[in-house]
Amino acid sequence: EKTGATVYLPSYPLSPNNTYRKAYSLLSAYWKELCSHYKKIFLVGDSAGGGIALSLTGIFRDSGERLADKIVVISPLTDSSLTASDYTEYEKKDPLLGVTGIREFAKLWSDTTDPEDPSISPLFGSSRGFPQTLVLAGTHECLYPDIIKYYEKINKEGVDATLVTGKKMNHVWPLYPIREAERALGCIAGFLLNN
Repeated sequence: EKTGATVYLPSYPLSPNNTYRKAYSLLSAYWKELCSHYKKIFLVGDSAGGGIALSLTGIFRDSGERLADKIVVISPLTDSSLTASDYTEYEKKDPLLGVTGIREFAKLWSDTTDPEDPSISPLFGSSRGFPQTLVLAGTHECLYPDIIKYYEKINKEGVDATLVTGKKMNHVWPLYPIREAERALGCIAGFLLNN
């Protein structure tokens, strides 16, 4: 409502019954179709969808596809292996996610692919050439340390990136009907509308 944008929400095959390969094939075809109709496109994703948005951007860049004009990721899964950080402190605060469960779903999603492959773990890939990116993370989610590592990494690689941290906020807090979410959604709208 704040941006006046048309929103498309692709329905793609999910884990545990499907792997990323089938999903990416469909999403890539869908992306090409959208690019043929629109001059400006924003790519937005939350949680696993945020990780998918980042991984697909790397794949599109490497294959010469058009990239989004801007990217917004809310609480993105950036490391499907969930081995890069000590999650204990954050898992105690996270009422929604558990590391063991995420690892199991990530294994099914990745099939036989190394969980640290950039196609499913953008933390381990290059973000050079990515468009302006907005990253949102709550300090009370178990993915927080990896999200911060990802944000610091893309900054070092020259991406024009902005971080919005929700203090004491949970996973994907901007999607909940709370006052803090209203502020976060205002930040997202401002980011997308600002040329």
